[in-house]
Amino acid sequence: MTVWFFVFPNKGLVLGVLNTFIMKTKKRLLVCTVLVLLVFGSCKKEDHEETQPTVIVSNEITTKMDGQNWSGEIFSWATSGGTRQINATGINSSMQIFMPEDTTGTFDAADNVITVSYSDGTTTWSNNVSGEVRITANSDAHVEGEFEVVLASYFNSDTLTFTSGTFYFK
Repeated sequence: MTVWFFVFPNKGLVLGVLNTFIMKTKKRLLVCTVLVLLVFGSCKKEDHEETQPTVIVSNEITTKMDGQNWSGEIFSWATSGGTRQINATGINSSMQIFMPEDTTGTFDAADNVITVSYSDGTTTWSNNVSGEVRITANSDAHVEGEFEVVLASYFNSDTLTFTSGTFYFK
């Protein structure tokens, strides 16, 4: 820092003014520094929750059948006599879901308002024993929902348990 001295008749007054100016400048710098620290110190870092990528599922039924993953592409659907039916095929198997047309809500599978049917090519399980089916969209343009059901075979006492089931057709 360079200090300039000028010769003035009243040296004490000039040095006093310089000291006052320097002290005020230091105070201003200190106040500015504190304000800057407060502004940046009070900024909260945004917490970005880790979001799972949205999986776009189109025209398929997915479920766990007795703990094993199963999925099938919905290849057709129809509406007749107040009932809507979606049909999906997987590897050497198929699944159908029958539901009342244009109806949404949660249904007890044992009431047989909704029917879930599964076939492995030789045996068909279609007697709803227990569980729930939840339909969240049901129109000519869009059918969507979830299910967890236990189905019994038509031909013997075998049952299959379907969990985490979803269906989506648009």
